[in-house]
Amino acid sequence: MEIRQVSAIHGWYWIAQGFQMFRKAPMVWMLICFIPFLIVVTLSLLIPMAGPLIFMLIAPVFLAGIMVACRDQEQGRQIEVSHLFIGFKTRTAPLITVGAIFLVGLLIIYSVFLSTGGSDLVAMLERGKRYDSSEIGGISSNILSSFLMVILLQIPLLMAFIFSPVLIILHNFSPVNAMKKSFLACIRNIIPFFVYNIILNLLSIIVLLVPY
Repeated sequence: MEIRQVSAIHGWYWIAQGFQMFRKAPMVWMLICFIPFLIVVTLSLLIPMAGPLIFMLIAPVFLAGIMVACRDQEQGRQIEVSHLFIGFKTRTAPLITVGAIFLVGLLIIYSVFLSTGGSDLVAMLERGKRYDSSEIGGISSNILSSFLMVILLQIPLLMAFIFSPVLIILHNFSPVNAMKKSFLACIRNIIPFFVYNIILNLLSIIVLLVPY
């Protein structure tokens, strides 16, 4: 499969096309998006520590179902809420493998965060630990450096993750090859992705401000 390289304006096209797809079946798309949220909240309440981790493992399965729904709608077929669960009927193991790799990556990044200054922030938030004014400057610098490091480490992990579910369920890629291809696709289209994220963040801010 060849990786397409598109222009920066596609960052806007992706959002506009997504909205057009939503307008064709708004209730179905709202349910498709709400059900995973409901599942992660339920898991978090039932199994406080392990619930979110379990959801991360199965998240690619839901994402694969969403991608199949997008493909079917684009081809003129009717979409249903059941599309969300298609990944549980086919290619389930490879999809969960991607979730496991993603989860391990996040745990490694979290351990890096704790070892480079994040532990001070955790101590303040969870245990109410107090620091002297002479220590605040150094601790704040360490925490900021830790956050920046986490962001830099998360970006390539997310790039490897974002397209892997669709490559697995629609093109039968193996988990590792899907993540490699996803990463390369993001690298080749880094500018439209940057535009996409800027526009999406601006729209999110506007939506948050609307009630006020």
